[in-house]
Amino acid sequence: MEKAEVLAWLECLPWKDKPHIAASWVFHFASLGGTNLRCGHSPQILSLLPHVFRWLEEIQDPETGFWGWSSDVSPQHTLIATHSIAEVYWLFGRETPRSEEVLSHALAMQQREGHFGGSHHADFSGIDLAVTLSHHTDKMYETMMFAMERSLLWLLGCQSQSGGFLSATEGREHQRFGWSMCHAATGQADIWSTLLRMMGLARVDDVMPGAIFETVAWKAHGAFFHGIRKSQIATTSRVRKAEDGERKRAEISTIAH
Repeated sequence: MEKAEVLAWLECLPWKDKPHIAASWVFHFASLGGTNLRCGHSPQILSLLPHVFRWLEEIQDPETGFWGWSSDVSPQHTLIATHSIAEVYWLFGRETPRSEEVLSHALAMQQREGHFGGSHHADFSGIDLAVTLSHHTDKMYETMMFAMERSLLWLLGCQSQSGGFLSATEGREHQRFGWSMCHAATGQADIWSTLLRMMGLARVDDVMPGAIFETVAWKAHGAFFHGIRKSQIATTSRVRKAEDGERKRAEISTIAH
């Protein structure tokens, strides 16, 4: 693929009506380059990334910092799109362009209930953008912390009695996301929503005192996994490390003899 081809491909993506889909394709394209980079290879895709970054910065909205921002598109879809593109910059250790504008606008999208649109994907996008970008500026740190307190309450409220998490309290159709096997009726959890809700909780936990999570009354797991206290995770990790250490010492001893 040459420069002209990759630019033509970027142009043909559905930025105007489905920016979240367009951004997802860019993320997957860049991920291939990131994977190869970490494997020690230098494929052609890596040489094309500077052109991709330059093109992305040309179409970024200067006021909001968002990608795909338009009055004709769902704000949640532009939030998801912006998060996907920001992840591309993070993947290659680059600073997110107009990061303060992105952070400010993402925080402004949060509703008083604590969500960023209500769906599992939009909420995780808003939380991850807020937590990650707040490390780059101290101007909105207190605003971000207040937002995460509200997000925590919202996320916990999305957990069903089964222990899994809902995409939104009203349920949803997954087919439009291509996740036909993750269809969930109203009030039912599914594995994809549970994954992203738990990831959102993990990001909130990165900036909030762990003691808050220690006091959460997690619901019974049922058909889904339940929350595990950080102390239990730490204990399990220490046990595994000790076991790995013993195994390695035994292998070295065997080789030495």
